[in-house]
Amino acid sequence: MRHSDTDAQGGQQGTRPRRLWGWSLRVSLVLAMLASTLVATSPGAVSTTVPGFSDVPAGHVFEAEIAWLASTGITQGRGDGTFGLNDPVTRGAMAAFLYRFDGEPDGLFDAPGFSDVPAGHVFEAEIAWLASTGITQGRGDGTFGLNDPVTRGAM
Repeated sequence: MRHSDTDAQGGQQGTRPRRLWGWSLRVSLVLAMLASTLVATSPGAVSTTVPGFSDVPAGHVFEAEIAWLASTGITQGRGDGTFGLNDPVTRGAMAAFLYRFDGEPDGLFDAPGFSDVPAGHVFEAEIAWLASTGITQGRGDGTFGLNDPVTRGAM
């Protein structure tokens, strides 16, 4: 059953109030994907320089999108000056990307209690925020899948 079909307690959709900002985030993500498509089809519209990422060659098919991610602060790359161009995105990193895309919301978010997210982990707050929005409920076994790659189906 899809997440949108049930609430956190397993009740049918409509048994909990809808959060306008949750829909706003989803709309924003769609708009970002649309912007990515527009950037890709309008090469002269955006600077195609990716400063600081030694593994993103000039003219790469995703150069403009990576530059946009970096310029907005959604990605900061890796500590060694690379973007990690060919690396899979982990579920933990995805949580950080979405948190940053939403403007790094302030607040103390309840720890969601995922057994594989230790206290003090670099993405602990981002994962707690993601769970507080209802975007994720983790896995049925009580884990988040912190270091697992994000599948296209999960997105």
